[in-house]
Amino acid sequence: DCVQITFKYLVQIMQQQLDMVLSAFFDPSDHVEEFNENGPDMNEFQQMIGGARPTLKHVIQILNETMNLLRGARVNAALTIQLFSQLFHYVSMWLFNRLVGKDQRLGLCSRYWGEKLCRRLNKIQQWAERQGLELAADCHLQRIIQSTFFLQANKYDPQELSTISSQCFSLNSIQIRFLLKNYLLGPNEPQLNPSLCNNLISIAQNTADEVIKQEGKILQLEEEVDLQLPFLLPEDGHSCEIIKGLPSGLLDFLENLQNSGLCW
Repeated sequence: DCVQITFKYLVQIMQQQLDMVLSAFFDPSDHVEEFNENGPDMNEFQQMIGGARPTLKHVIQILNETMNLLRGARVNAALTIQLFSQLFHYVSMWLFNRLVGKDQRLGLCSRYWGEKLCRRLNKIQQWAERQGLELAADCHLQRIIQSTFFLQANKYDPQELSTISSQCFSLNSIQIRFLLKNYLLGPNEPQLNPSLCNNLISIAQNTADEVIKQEGKILQLEEEVDLQLPFLLPEDGHSCEIIKGLPSGLLDFLENLQNSGLCW
């Protein structure tokens, strides 16, 4: 119970950190995509918290700090994967729910933003691959990634039906209908094909909608904030199985507790 509660609080703290920087994905300026392998230093991150506009570097910084924290504390690998599964889902949910939000003044449902979001999400995927988290990222970023593919796809060519439907299998019919209804045509972009649009919605009703109903979930436009996965406490792979002797600093730590009368 203690581990599960601690895990929940850690997830909430990291989600609050991400809340401060995820708006970078919807920044019209390309400068937010400037990125280097080392990421920003903590001074730059503190400046961002002080009011500067967040960039993708800040998103990567938070993910890096989280990974460094877990590795430094030798957290079990299975728990690390569970934590980042929660964070990747949160990123996907945050971005998708703003993509389909009530305020459409930015014109997010367009090929232009589909390309921008896809390019920016690719930075997260590349980071996840370097950390050995590519499977977790592919799985839990799936909906927003498929949405960006949908926005970029040729929705005027009937021959694209099978490609779009197979690449966007996670999107339910309500979500596809919304993206089509609010889609803004770019310069020289052909009109949407009504037959293709209707077929895309129909396929989603027979596939994604049915899966959602079979799982006992509600068909809705926005994504749930919480990832509906049970917490699993690993039986092995914990650091106590491989670490021998006393870690440096432990005796000093215990001495402080003993002097405070908290242990003996």
